[in-house]
Amino acid sequence: FIEAENAKNFANTVFKTLEEMQRDYILEALRRTNGQVSGSTGAAKLLGVNDKTLHSKMKKLQIDRRDSLN
Repeated sequence: FIEAENAKNFANTVFKTLEEMQRDYILEALRRTNGQVSGSTGAAKLLGVNDKTLHSKMKKLQIDRRDSLN
């Protein structure tokens, strides 16, 4: 009975899409770096990706670095 209840609860939980999770993660990295994208203390370094890769992902997800400063 407990397993069935856990399965029901899991099925009813809100599940973010991969893009929503990536957006949240990038915004959090930008918050932690005060909106800095590149450089030794930038979000790209924190995330372990190339600066250009992060810029490209931000463009695709329509993230402006200033979004993290609000």
